[in-house]
Amino acid sequence: SYGHTDVLLNRPAIATLGHARTNTQIFRELAKHMGFTDACFADDDLTLARAAFGNAVDFDVLLEQGFYTLPMPEAPFAQGAFPTPSGKCEFFSERLHAMGQDGLPDHVPNFEVAISGDRFPLAMISPPARNFLNSTFVNVKSLRDIEGQPLLEINGTDAAVRGIASGDIVRVFNQRGSYRCAAEVSQRARPGVVHGLGVWWRKLGLDGSNVNELTSQNLTASFNHAAEVRLDQSLSEDADDLYAGAAVGPQGDVFAPAITDVRATRAYSGKYWELGEIGPDGQLHALVLSRSMWDVDGLPARPGVLKALRNKPAGRLSYDGVGPHDQHLRITAMQRILPGRARPVVFMTAEDRGPIDVDARSFALTTAAALLALGLGLVAAVVLQVRFGLAPLFAMRRDLAGVREGRAEALTGPYPRELQPLADELNALLTHNREVVERQRTHVGNLAHALKTPISALLMEAEQQPGPLSDLVTRQATAMRGHVEHHLRRARAAARSQSLGERTPVAPVMEELSRLLEKVYRTKDLDIDPGDPDLVFAGERQDLLEIIGNILENACKWSRTAVAARIEPAEGRRFRVVIEDDGPGLPADQRAEALRRGARLDEGAPGSGLGLAIVSDLARAYGGELHLGESPSGGLKVEIVLPRAEA
Repeated sequence: SYGHTDVLLNRPAIATLGHARTNTQIFRELAKHMGFTDACFADDDLTLARAAFGNAVDFDVLLEQGFYTLPMPEAPFAQGAFPTPSGKCEFFSERLHAMGQDGLPDHVPNFEVAISGDRFPLAMISPPARNFLNSTFVNVKSLRDIEGQPLLEINGTDAAVRGIASGDIVRVFNQRGSYRCAAEVSQRARPGVVHGLGVWWRKLGLDGSNVNELTSQNLTASFNHAAEVRLDQSLSEDADDLYAGAAVGPQGDVFAPAITDVRATRAYSGKYWELGEIGPDGQLHALVLSRSMWDVDGLPARPGVLKALRNKPAGRLSYDGVGPHDQHLRITAMQRILPGRARPVVFMTAEDRGPIDVDARSFALTTAAALLALGLGLVAAVVLQVRFGLAPLFAMRRDLAGVREGRAEALTGPYPRELQPLADELNALLTHNREVVERQRTHVGNLAHALKTPISALLMEAEQQPGPLSDLVTRQATAMRGHVEHHLRRARAAARSQSLGERTPVAPVMEELSRLLEKVYRTKDLDIDPGDPDLVFAGERQDLLEIIGNILENACKWSRTAVAARIEPAEGRRFRVVIEDDGPGLPADQRAEALRRGARLDEGAPGSGLGLAIVSDLARAYGGELHLGESPSGGLKVEIVLPRAEA
């Protein structure tokens, strides 16, 4: 292909990725699933290639160098040997003739004839632009750069008449529409024909249009063509009536018969006829005109029409032309010999084609509206099918969201029998998840008891034997207990955060903390807003108490006179707890250090330095965040972002 006779070996550049399969793999797997057991479906790609080329290709050479040149002459039919019974190039095919078809090549006329009147004097063809095989190639930027822009190729003679030079922007139009593009004067286009190079995407053309604006839409064109055929038949019958009734006088004058169609008697009615003859100058000279022509000299007859009539005396032609008052006419012409007259007479009938053009446009609009309605109907049908056909899946999704948010413990359905196995498997997975989380909690509790007991024993022994060693043991054991509690809290939070369906109302927790802290810190002004009573934390109550309680207690401890806490909505399905105090605060360079485990910025204060670190770890275990800043009163501002469950 593409002008050579080499067989090419196309090896994979990379291994197939994901679910990608070669065509042959797909065919083999389809055959297996469909129960085909023929031996050919077990052949690998190389075996298939060998079978396709047989002995014509030396596969050892092909595998070694990647290509193999077929032993074919440059001119394979120079000595004949055509695949015909005679071995020759046959202009008459006996085989086609035996099949009841015409054995000779036949001319198939263009869908639209090039003879289109003075209004549209040029014919147009729209081949692909030379660097585009089809419209997918337009997506390749390098090919677009080579091609440049959409062009109209026009012969130099036609360009000179219109004052067009290469690079000029021209408007190309016919009865269907128009588009603009750059012109290129080229001898590739013969006189009378222009090349509207196509395949360019509409959005890449000037004004967002391309040559397709001028080409026919098959359905509308078929209707228009059928209407033209009916009109041509009517005009041919009128021409035959003229020929049948025409007479020649003693002096050679031609007399037309009386036409019963009264439209031919009204001026510019749109119904016309003419009898004429082709003179020595090659022009048509009118002999008799219908009264409807009035002061017009004759119907339009292009030189191409007259030439065709001379070359085909018994034939007839139908074409478009511009008549009186710029009417768009459909014209039928034929040339016949009348008895008593040596020179042939041209019989021409014409009718305004405006009504069929209006009908075609109306048909196009009606068809477009019908197709649009059909398309909308199909879209609506698909939406309804998806909506109702997949309703059980949507219901299962809602039920699963309810489990995740704690409104239910399992998928209860009911579901169709096709989905019930999936629901059962999901319920089994939820049960297994709860069991795993419960085992984790049990292990964490066991570990807590196993570690706390010896640490407590160390502390008791140290208290009973005062001294430097006792003080050292007490400090280290206290630190150990703090670290153990910290990691146990993290482990419990991680286990609980993996559990589905935990829900804790926020307002009761805030109110409980407010009552407790007001009793402990009576000299401080505490403003704790419980927030929206419907707000629910997507986690366990114990963890929420520890997160907010740690920060509130820390704020009360360090504040001078006041502590404020409030609940705010956050982005997504989250909420924000904001706690501010009027204490000394933290400089910006010390805030990150304060979140580090065991970091104590004031060694004189009691504690292990794990409070903020524990809160930060707990918040992160639930997918939340903790931020430190400065309150308006100069103290510390703590923002905790936590997940929110649906109410």
